[in-house]
Amino acid sequence: MNPPSKQEVDQMANLMRILEGKSAVEAAIPESVASTQAAAITTPNPVTGTAQQDKEAMKNVLMALRNVTESADPEIQDEEVREAFVTERTERGVRIDAWEIIVNEGKTKTYDVVSTSGDTVIAKDLYVYEAALGLVRRLNEGVAINDKRIAQVLKLEENFARNRDNAVAFKESYRRAEAAGDSRRAAIAEDRQEASVRQAVSDMEEILKLAGLRH
Repeated sequence: MNPPSKQEVDQMANLMRILEGKSAVEAAIPESVASTQAAAITTPNPVTGTAQQDKEAMKNVLMALRNVTESADPEIQDEEVREAFVTERTERGVRIDAWEIIVNEGKTKTYDVVSTSGDTVIAKDLYVYEAALGLVRRLNEGVAINDKRIAQVLKLEENFARNRDNAVAFKESYRRAEAAGDSRRAAIAEDRQEASVRQAVSDMEEILKLAGLRH
């Protein structure tokens, strides 16, 4: 796996500083994923309080991070074609073969993964759609619920959410320190925020690999 470039990390860190509170969380929700079922239900919550060019810059960073383009790996495209035949939109989200991804609308959009029968819940309130998709893909391949690959996706999603929250918290610490004229505390908070962003980017890369969206 190629690590994200310094330019991508710096762009993400700089953009997160100008976003307000949970808007940074919403910006991390994918705008689109190059697959039939994802395109059907994945729409980002609006990012408020930023200039249009800032929104476009964040969009470009996220698109570069996911790197799901028309030149995608043929194996990825083949998997998406196969899924198209067993995919159906539902009132709650999307059904892919034996599993359903439920979209929970709200200030922060989240995703549940449940069996189509409704008697098995694999995950609730995931922040990352690709994590939900990764779980469904592995389960439809016959991977057991207690398989380490399922646990790995859940752990990465948890890590991503924690690092995202840390980045927002450190951003606020930076602002308070700047307002108080404490340059030392501000520098520490800024460094920690950028470290959290870098780790969140790394977590997302691993999620994409496990979801079959990146090889």
